[in-house]
Amino acid sequence: MKDAAGSNPRSYSRRLLESLGPSKDIINRHLKSLGKICRSCRIVPHELNAIRAKRRRSAHVAPWLPKDERFIKRIVTCDEKWIYVNNPNAENQ
Repeated sequence: MKDAAGSNPRSYSRRLLESLGPSKDIINRHLKSLGKICRSCRIVPHELNAIRAKRRRSAHVAPWLPKDERFIKRIVTCDEKWIYVNNPNAENQ
């Protein structure tokens, strides 16, 4: 079965059933144990290569990245000290 599924990645489980003979469930379990999944009518190995992993990371981080270089300069930071303002010219509210 490994040779039959490996030679043609577009081989359906029904075609393997016709050529090999066991039930469809047995073929599906065996293909799953080989690490194959059915994706868009092709049986392909389910693995995440380095390029796809990099794309996933960049898509995940993209909303958090600043759109403008001045973004970091506009962030106001403080050191948790209270600043009291005494302005005698201000009107009472």
